[in-house]
Amino acid sequence: MYFETDVLLQVGTPVEVSLRIPQELAGRMANDIKCTARVVHVRPSAQGKGKVGVGLHIERYESAIRVLDRDRWAS
Repeated sequence: MYFETDVLLQVGTPVEVSLRIPQELAGRMANDIKCTARVVHVRPSAQGKGKVGVGLHIERYESAIRVLDRDRWAS
């Protein structure tokens, strides 16, 4: 994942990112995803203005949607 920011992050810094996957891509409903990532590169932004470009490697992700009780089975 790549983004630009004015926060000075260093390579190796752990980062938590939340994403919303729109309904058009996720299917029936929008889905929130929580990602744990690590900064793998930092470079000056192509836009300038004191920002830096940051590249992340997503190490783990999970859906923020919880299973409803009615979806569970009972014995």
